Amino acid sequence: MASQEDTVNDVPVQVVSAELQHSGADIFAGLVAADTRVHVKLAAADYSLASPDFAAPAVNEVTALKVESYTLGPLALRGNLGGRPPNIPANEVPGLIAATRDFLTKRQIADLKRMTVSDREGLYTFVRKLADNKGIRTTDRILRERIIGPALPKK
Repeated sequence: MASQEDTVNDVPVQVVSAELQHSGADIFAGLVAADTRVHVKLAAADYSLASPDFAAPAVNEVTALKVESYTLGPLALRGNLGGRPPNIPANEVPGLIAATRDFLTKRQIADLKRMTVSDREGLYTFVRKLADNKGIRTTDRILRERIIGPALPKK
């Protein structure tokens, strides 16, 4: 048998590393020095700049348009299409103000700036219905200026 003196443990083991250590400058210098450019020539046979066939319209027919009737004169439009809407008749204003004043008193509304959104919507809905019942077609602005404003209590 071999003695313990002849074992491998007596010999110091040296580990040899296969990795090389480089600084960043060494790597950059190697990249700059090496000609790593690759030149490729591209070619395309039967290349066209026209639109491809699949992008063409599906129907190539030309259909003549048919017109039943037309006029070159001014259009005859019905109704009031612009400007200020019709004014509220003077004989209707006092009745609308009195009805609106009752509405405001019942709901304890004294100022348009200090009322809830639901109260405001209810007020405008009420005044619009009053105007519709009398056959008056006008805007909310006119209703506010001519009916709601005068119906509010004076300060």
